[in-house]
Amino acid sequence: MVIKFSASADKHQVPNTSAEYVALTGKPEPITTNWGEPGTMFVGVDDRGVELEVITVVRRGVEYVKHAMPTSYRFKG
Repeated sequence: MVIKFSASADKHQVPNTSAEYVALTGKPEPITTNWGEPGTMFVGVDDRGVELEVITVVRRGVEYVKHAMPTSYRFKG
């Protein structure tokens, strides 16, 4: 499947190659996005050794990365 990146995927400045690596190798978990559409969240360690969460949605046979963020950001207070 083709993987493309939405503008929102760059918010946390995760390199596209790292997000794609996690989307291809991370553990998939079905989710419902904030917009109510079905998606998949992948959590895994990228090629740099950084744990990421990556959220994708599929539209017309194309998988779009909508969100990519180091998991360590989730725990900052």
